[in-house]
Amino acid sequence: MVRQPTFSPVTQVLDSAQIQPSTDDRVSAEQFTSMHASSSTYRDLLIFEERLKYNLIRLKKRQQKYEAQSGSHMFQHK
Repeated sequence: MVRQPTFSPVTQVLDSAQIQPSTDDRVSAEQFTSMHASSSTYRDLLIFEERLKYNLIRLKKRQQKYEAQSGSHMFQHK
């Protein structure tokens, strides 16, 4: 018994990138839309990843700042 693969957006994008070119040099509307969607999605993911990295750095700095402040308040009250 052969199992049918489950749907995955990633494999759908990868499979759509393997569309064979037509006999003429023009790109069909379907191929163009697929390529545009793939590149646009990739660009959006890169931007999202950069925002996550930036937010992580910012939050770590904020955490260090507040930990230092709370530590200094503990020593002052003793």
